[in-house]
Amino acid sequence: MHAAQVDIALREFRYPYRREPARTIRVTFRRNTVREIRDLRGDQAISVVDLEPQLVSEFFTPEREKRQLVKIGDIPPHLTQAVIRH
Repeated sequence: MHAAQVDIALREFRYPYRREPARTIRVTFRRNTVREIRDLRGDQAISVVDLEPQLVSEFFTPEREKRQLVKIGDIPPHLTQAVIRH
């Protein structure tokens, strides 16, 4: 039985904590199991690949301002103290 393979062209995207570069990977299957993932830029085997997450929704106010959720720990303390009453 021959191994099936598929090449996937990934575009550059950003996670909140790092940038994922554009690249092409090849996934090889044998008997419905992933046997190998290769980064074709350097023709090297890799064990993990991050895929660009799909946008589910965006937040807008009635004025149509685009909003972005952030973790409260990512907000400077002086800003949260100015907004949240103790």
